[in-house]
Amino acid sequence: MRRNEPVVRTALTTLLPVLSCPSDPSSKELSTIQYGYDTPATNPVPTATTNYKGVIGDTAILGTNNPVWNADWGAVPDCHDRTGCTGMFWRNTYFTPITLKSVTDGTANTFAVGESVVEIDPHSAAYYSDGDWASCSQQLNWYPDDTSDKWLHDNWFEVRGFRSRHPGGVNFAMVDGSVHFMNEGVDHKLYRGLSTRNREDLARLE
Repeated sequence: MRRNEPVVRTALTTLLPVLSCPSDPSSKELSTIQYGYDTPATNPVPTATTNYKGVIGDTAILGTNNPVWNADWGAVPDCHDRTGCTGMFWRNTYFTPITLKSVTDGTANTFAVGESVVEIDPHSAAYYSDGDWASCSQQLNWYPDDTSDKWLHDNWFEVRGFRSRHPGGVNFAMVDGSVHFMNEGVDHKLYRGLSTRNREDLARLE
């Protein structure tokens, strides 16, 4: 089905409270800046959004024009559009489904889902697989100085981290189903380690 069909448009504009964080006003309104639905610019598709993203791991999300800008903060090569990421969810997870048996760090010690802020991340469409993940390569709760729609669109790779409107940190659901508030001052290597299924991956941080 195509996005212009009435039944699809109805679904795209259906805001579900379960996908929205009460602390983020931008998730309570339809968005017209979401990737995949923002063209043509003269007639963008209003889209429901979500605050909740699967954890890809700690891969550095790299932009085409500046391919190594955040390599010191995250693992390379960038895996978001490939296979072999170290977290639980990413664009192509369905090619190599992740099993609980692979979470050798323990399900209580591994991030599954975290929070994002809709108006800062133009990959927040609720029903679009390319928008259902974020990375722990970026510092927790980092906000860019420029939050204009154009800058966010052009620099999408710089805002694929986790953030919230909660003071001081972000909520994460662990693989075992528990929820923990992560302080934004967390040690970055520890933060990256919690995003991976297998802590042996931390050897690459040394």
